Amino acid sequence: MTSSDNERPIRIDRSLLDAVRRRENNTARYQRSGEPIRVVDPGTAISVEGVSVRRTAYVGPRLLLSWLADQGPVMEMLRAVATPLQWELTLEGEDEPRPRVPPAVRKIEISVSPKAATQPPDGFELLQRARATFKREDFRYVGLDHVIHPMPFDW
Repeated sequence: MTSSDNERPIRIDRSLLDAVRRRENNTARYQRSGEPIRVVDPGTAISVEGVSVRRTAYVGPRLLLSWLADQGPVMEMLRAVATPLQWELTLEGEDEPRPRVPPAVRKIEISVSPKAATQPPDGFELLQRARATFKREDFRYVGLDHVIHPMPFDW
């Protein structure tokens, strides 16, 4: 192989490039919901041993907590991780008694602490840091608030 062989342009099917661009621009469509949407990119995402990271879209400053979890200790651990990041956590209905027929999950809203200047709150980052700091199993009932958007399969 000569050096000129290495310098030849590679031809890529235009329809494939267009499909990739459409997929990359899908986050703009999520923004219409009024929620701050983030996308996990497995190539650049925070990694934790034993946790498989997959591409997904989610509401950035929010986590979901199942009623199956022992909610008090889980919230304490999450707050221990959030505090150094200058984030505060608000559990939906935290001061209310458990309903007889509870919803499947409760929202954990993540916000910037008062009088703090820090990076935007991010549920994925908080969850990954909590998994790394404590036992992964402690957070099996905590998840992202995934964004689901139907779209045609056009490859």
